[in-house]
Amino acid sequence: MSHVESFEYVFLGGGKGGKTLAMELARAGRHVTVVHDGARGARREDEDVSAAIEAAFAAEGIAIRKGARAAEVSGTSGPAVTLRLDDGGSMTGSHLLVATGRTPLTRGIGLTAAGVGRVTTAWTKRSSRR
Repeated sequence: MSHVESFEYVFLGGGKGGKTLAMELARAGRHVTVVHDGARGARREDEDVSAAIEAAFAAEGIAIRKGARAAEVSGTSGPAVTLRLDDGGSMTGSHLLVATGRTPLTRGIGLTAAGVGRVTTAWTKRSSRR
């Protein structure tokens, strides 16, 4: 006797890392939805590239919910997680994956006092609002 479960993965965030994992899960037969606050499926890409990415996602069966942000999360991964959106919509899945970017957790741990500074190269340079 075999047991087959259908999972519904909801990704919060539309960055490259989240999109990559979303694509892999979809190709593994999972149902995937990406919630992205941007107006396009790939905000840092040109419009034609963004449209091609959206088309590739649609071909894999991945839904992209654009222009929405999370307002509230309830439930537990596994049984059911509900994501309420700021536009009044909501969605429920078995798993919520948060892919909203990454920030090093170095603030307030005494790096300056220890003489450790930030090295910025052309590769790592970015604008910082922190």
